Amino acid sequence: MRFWETTAFKELQKEWYAKLKDAGFDDAEKNTGENEVIKQYAVNAYSNQSDIRISAKQDYFSILRQNVESQAFDRAMDKIIMCMIADGKRIRDIQDALQMIGEYRCRNAITLIIRRYEMRWGIKTYTDKQMNKYGGK
Repeated sequence: MRFWETTAFKELQKEWYAKLKDAGFDDAEKNTGENEVIKQYAVNAYSNQSDIRISAKQDYFSILRQNVESQAFDRAMDKIIMCMIADGKRIRDIQDALQMIGEYRCRNAITLIIRRYEMRWGIKTYTDKQMNKYGGK
Protein backbone atom coordinates (compact mmCIF):
# COMPACT_ATOMS: atom_id res chain seq x y z
CA MET A 1 0.00 0.00 0.00
CA ARG A 2 1.29 3.43 -0.93
CA PHE A 3 1.39 6.03 1.83
CA TRP A 4 -1.14 8.25 0.04
CA GLU A 5 -3.60 5.34 0.08
CA THR A 6 -3.52 5.00 3.88
CA THR A 7 -6.41 6.04 6.08
CA ALA A 8 -4.20 8.42 8.07
CA PHE A 9 -3.08 10.24 4.93
CA LYS A 10 -6.63 10.50 3.58
CA GLU A 11 -7.88 11.91 6.90
CA LEU A 12 -5.09 14.49 6.95
CA GLN A 13 -5.80 15.38 3.32
CA LYS A 14 -9.52 15.75 4.05
CA GLU A 15 -8.76 18.05 6.99
CA TRP A 16 -6.37 20.11 4.85
CA TYR A 17 -8.90 20.46 2.02
CA ALA A 18 -11.54 21.61 4.53
CA LYS A 19 -9.18 24.33 5.78
CA LEU A 20 -8.48 25.46 2.22
CA LYS A 21 -12.19 25.57 1.41
CA ASP A 22 -12.91 27.59 4.57
CA ALA A 23 -10.19 30.04 3.51
CA GLY A 24 -11.95 30.54 0.16
CA PHE A 25 -9.48 28.56 -1.94
CA ASP A 26 -10.97 27.34 -5.24
CA ASP A 27 -9.27 24.02 -5.91
CA ALA A 28 -8.60 22.80 -9.44
CA GLU A 29 -9.59 19.33 -8.27
CA LYS A 30 -12.96 18.02 -7.19
CA ASN A 31 -13.55 15.22 -4.73
CA THR A 32 -15.36 12.22 -6.20
CA GLY A 33 -15.65 10.37 -2.91
CA GLU A 34 -12.51 8.28 -3.16
CA ASN A 35 -10.29 10.40 -5.38
CA GLU A 36 -9.65 13.96 -6.38
CA VAL A 37 -9.88 14.60 -10.09
CA ILE A 38 -9.08 17.68 -12.16
CA LYS A 39 -12.15 19.78 -12.94
CA GLN A 40 -12.07 19.28 -16.69
CA TYR A 41 -13.51 16.98 -19.24
CA ALA A 42 -11.26 14.17 -20.42
CA VAL A 43 -11.67 15.27 -24.01
CA ASN A 44 -9.94 18.55 -23.11
CA ALA A 45 -6.95 16.97 -21.38
CA TYR A 46 -4.96 16.92 -24.60
CA SER A 47 -6.89 19.56 -26.52
CA ASN A 48 -3.91 21.50 -27.90
CA GLN A 49 -1.62 18.55 -28.54
CA SER A 50 -0.94 16.48 -31.64
CA ASP A 51 -1.79 12.80 -31.86
CA ILE A 52 1.92 12.00 -31.82
CA ARG A 53 2.46 13.95 -28.59
CA ILE A 54 -0.58 12.33 -26.94
CA SER A 55 0.64 8.87 -27.94
CA ALA A 56 4.17 9.65 -26.68
CA LYS A 57 2.84 10.76 -23.28
CA GLN A 58 0.69 7.65 -22.98
CA ASP A 59 3.65 5.45 -23.89
CA TYR A 60 5.91 7.30 -21.42
CA PHE A 61 3.56 6.74 -18.48
CA SER A 62 2.94 3.12 -19.49
CA ILE A 63 6.68 2.37 -19.68
CA LEU A 64 7.28 4.25 -16.45
CA ARG A 65 4.57 2.25 -14.64
CA GLN A 66 6.02 -1.06 -15.90
CA ASN A 67 9.48 -0.12 -14.62
CA VAL A 68 8.19 1.13 -11.27
CA GLU A 69 6.49 -2.21 -10.72
CA SER A 70 9.40 -4.40 -11.85
CA GLN A 71 12.67 -2.60 -11.04
CA ALA A 72 14.69 -2.21 -7.84
CA PHE A 73 15.22 1.18 -6.21
CA ASP A 74 18.19 2.63 -4.36
CA ARG A 75 15.97 4.04 -1.60
CA ALA A 76 12.35 3.56 -0.51
CA MET A 77 11.72 7.29 -1.00
CA ASP A 78 12.81 6.98 -4.64
CA LYS A 79 10.12 4.36 -5.20
CA ILE A 80 7.46 6.60 -3.64
CA ILE A 81 8.49 9.48 -5.89
CA MET A 82 8.57 7.34 -9.02
CA CYS A 83 5.20 5.76 -8.21
CA MET A 84 3.68 9.22 -7.92
CA ILE A 85 5.26 10.33 -11.22
CA ALA A 86 3.93 7.17 -12.90
CA ASP A 87 0.50 8.12 -11.56
CA GLY A 88 0.84 11.47 -13.33
CA LYS A 89 1.49 13.61 -10.24
CA ARG A 90 3.32 16.90 -10.69
CA ILE A 91 6.60 17.54 -8.92
CA ARG A 92 5.01 20.24 -6.76
CA ASP A 93 2.28 17.79 -5.69
CA ILE A 94 4.92 15.20 -4.83
CA GLN A 95 6.85 17.74 -2.78
CA ASP A 96 3.68 18.70 -0.88
CA ALA A 97 2.76 15.05 -0.25
CA LEU A 98 6.24 14.28 1.05
CA GLN A 99 6.13 17.28 3.38
CA MET A 100 2.81 16.03 4.77
CA ILE A 101 4.57 12.86 5.94
CA GLY A 102 7.58 14.74 7.26
CA GLU A 103 9.93 14.03 4.34
CA TYR A 104 11.27 17.21 2.78
CA ARG A 105 12.69 17.12 -0.74
CA CYS A 106 13.20 20.25 -2.84
CA ARG A 107 11.82 20.23 -6.36
CA ASN A 108 15.29 20.03 -7.85
CA ALA A 109 16.11 16.93 -5.81
CA ILE A 110 12.86 15.29 -6.92
CA THR A 111 13.62 16.18 -10.55
CA LEU A 112 17.09 14.64 -10.31
CA ILE A 113 15.68 11.44 -8.78
CA ILE A 114 13.20 11.17 -11.66
CA ARG A 115 15.91 11.80 -14.25
CA ARG A 116 18.24 9.24 -12.68
CA TYR A 117 15.64 6.48 -13.05
CA GLU A 118 14.54 7.64 -16.52
CA MET A 119 18.16 7.28 -17.64
CA ARG A 120 18.68 3.99 -15.82
CA TRP A 121 15.59 2.52 -17.45
CA GLY A 122 16.45 3.91 -20.90
CA ILE A 123 13.38 6.14 -21.11
CA LYS A 124 15.17 9.48 -21.56
CA THR A 125 18.70 10.82 -21.66
CA TYR A 126 20.12 13.91 -20.00
CA THR A 127 23.40 15.79 -20.18
CA ASP A 128 25.77 15.95 -17.21
CA LYS A 129 24.66 19.54 -16.70
CA GLN A 130 21.00 18.49 -16.59
CA MET A 131 21.97 15.87 -14.01
CA ASN A 132 23.75 18.53 -11.96
CA LYS A 133 27.13 16.86 -12.59
CA TYR A 134 29.91 19.25 -13.32
CA GLY A 135 33.32 17.93 -14.22
CA GLY A 136 36.79 19.10 -13.59
CA LYS A 137 38.22 22.30 -12.35
